[in-house]
Amino acid sequence: MASAATTATEEFRNFLKEIGQRITKTRTELGLSQYNLADLAHLPQQQVSYAERGDRGLRCDNLLSVAKALNVSTDYLLTGEVTDKELNSILSEIQYGIDELNSEQRALISELIKLLIKGNKMNPSP
Repeated sequence: MASAATTATEEFRNFLKEIGQRITKTRTELGLSQYNLADLAHLPQQQVSYAERGDRGLRCDNLLSVAKALNVSTDYLLTGEVTDKELNSILSEIQYGIDELNSEQRALISELIKLLIKGNKMNPSP
């Protein structure tokens, strides 16, 4: 049977890995290399690498620098939860993209969204 300290240590390692996965995911979505992110966050590239692998945590000030460089909140990096501000930004990007579509494409997007909403109402998340 694992001790409480061992369990807490394992949970903390998993927590760091989850943060690292969110950093990596966001960085790659933005088309940034680890070196680019390190430069934007004013950190050594090796520190970004350690954080992405979950080998080491970031100090609060460095976590904030990484969040700013990635244009996400520290809440997102720590918990995976998207803030209202981030959601509004995402919705603005979607609206801009929809504005570029023709009327047939807009109708398809509208129907897809309606189906997703209907499906979510029928099968809500726990």
